Amino acid sequence: MEDDPDPEFRSYCHLFVVRRPWRYGCLDELLRDIADDKVAGVLITDTQVRGIHHR
Repeated sequence: MEDDPDPEFRSYCHLFVVRRPWRYGCLDELLRDIADDKVAGVLITDTQVRGIHHR
């Protein structure tokens, strides 16, 4: 990606990655925050990236 030389037209993307062992309910809080529009742009996948869920 190339940034526009004009600072007013630059865009940024911040990434945060977490790897957690699976256990029942481990995504409940995150899914609730997504449903309540507290967070967005979330990608959830398994460690082998066989499928990606985006919200």
